[in-house]
Amino acid sequence: MKENEDQTIKYIPYKGKRFRDDRMYVFNIVKGNLEKHSSKGVQIKEGYWVLYYLNSLELPLADKKFFETKEEAENSVKHNEPLTPLISNYEEPDDVFQQEDGWDLWQQWLNFKRLKSAITGYQNLPFNVALYGGSFEIPNNYTDIWIEEDSIH
Repeated sequence: MKENEDQTIKYIPYKGKRFRDDRMYVFNIVKGNLEKHSSKGVQIKEGYWVLYYLNSLELPLADKKFFETKEEAENSVKHNEPLTPLISNYEEPDDVFQQEDGWDLWQQWLNFKRLKSAITGYQNLPFNVALYGGSFEIPNNYTDIWIEEDSIH
């Protein structure tokens, strides 16, 4: 038997895609830059990105938001992760996570399922990058470039 031959990738088949688990989307918080190009020049902001991925085996980027501080990024995740649509709930978030103590219940649910929140520092990654689909050790950075229309000649 070859090394890791017994490492079968488990997934949930749903609507022609292969999902990693019940969550339809997963999040990463990463350090990064936002480059704004305009007719006035280039402005580079350092900060944090919250990256949203479709939680399929391929893990394609679905959306992203830039924050100037890690605290702002974490607060965004605390608000949005519990609102993640679940396959088992007909692509809707579970109402229990929208209650006042929803964040605590969400964390308990993640722990029960042996899943990780983005605020833990866990990075969801493609399986060809991380054997188990994510890692605490592999760094992840992101830069986005925004070009204002008035700077295009």
